[in-house]
Amino acid sequence: MALPARQQVTYWSVAALVLVLSLWWLGNVILPFIMGGAIAYFLDPLADRLEKLGLSRAASTAIIGLVTVLIFVVLALAVVPMLARQLGQLVALAPDLLASLQAFLNERFPNLLQNSVVNDTLNTLGTAIKARGGELAATLLSSAMTLVNVIIFIV
Repeated sequence: MALPARQQVTYWSVAALVLVLSLWWLGNVILPFIMGGAIAYFLDPLADRLEKLGLSRAASTAIIGLVTVLIFVVLALAVVPMLARQLGQLVALAPDLLASLQAFLNERFPNLLQNSVVNDTLNTLGTAIKARGGELAATLLSSAMTLVNVIIFIV
C-alpha cells in the first residue's frame, strides 16, 4: 500500500529536519570525518595510479601525505612572512590612508566634514588606529592563524 504524496512529503521533511539538526549538533565532531572522506575520495585515483606503478597502498598513502604536508609547509613559508610584512605596512600606512580619505571627502563633499559627526568619527578613528595599531595587528594575525588552523585541519 503506497502512502499518499502529502504524507510522504511530511515524512521526508521530518527526516530531513532531523538529519540537518543532528549534523548541526554534531558538526564539530563529524566535520573532520566528512572532510577526511571527501579528501580520500578525491585522492583515491592518485593512490591507485601509484599502486599500478608498483608501490603498496600504505606507501602510496604515505607519499601522498608527505607531498601534501610539504606543499603546505612551502606555501606557509612563502606566504606568512609576506603577510607579516604587509600587516606592518598597513598599520604604518593606516593614518596616511585615513588622512587621504578625509582630504577626498573634504574635496568632494565640503559640507559633510565641517563640524559634523563624520569628521569627528574620522579623527577618532585615526587616533584609535595610531594608539591601537599593535592590537589591530594582533587581531589580524589571529585571523590569519584561523586560516592556518583550517589548512592544518585539512592536512
